[in-house]
Amino acid sequence: MELFIPSLVVIILGAIVAFFILPKVAPYTLGVMSVLLFGIGLYQHYQTFPHEYSGGNFRDTLKDYAPFLMLLATILGLVVGVMVAFGGNPPSIAASMPAIADISAMPVSLPSIGGNAFGGGNSTAKNNSKNSLMGNVKRNNVASTSFKVT
Repeated sequence: MELFIPSLVVIILGAIVAFFILPKVAPYTLGVMSVLLFGIGLYQHYQTFPHEYSGGNFRDTLKDYAPFLMLLATILGLVVGVMVAFGGNPPSIAASMPAIADISAMPVSLPSIGGNAFGGGNSTAKNNSKNSLMGNVKRNNVASTSFKVT
């Protein structure tokens, strides 16, 4: 029981902090707090388990990651070399986009809707609708009987 109660109190306090305090804190403050707590955790781990850190030094760790570091250095060197060779300035967005036609100068023909709501009307409106933007469209505004609600 002596181990259960303190851990239960820590869990309840953590829930109170997570649900009531942290949502009201600014993101930059949360970021700084997380970096500080991570550093404190690393320091405590180093103090608690010094034998894990004494076996090797940074050169032994660097040997494990040497191929990846060499690949990263090669890629960065190639990118810098290409930028130096070609001037280092990327083309502007306007230069890379194709020219856009002036829309205001284009003629616009709107479909003509003639007659009543049931598709009737004069024959010239129907003939003009064939040359419109919508083409030969059936203009029937009456819903079929399968869609009617009774």
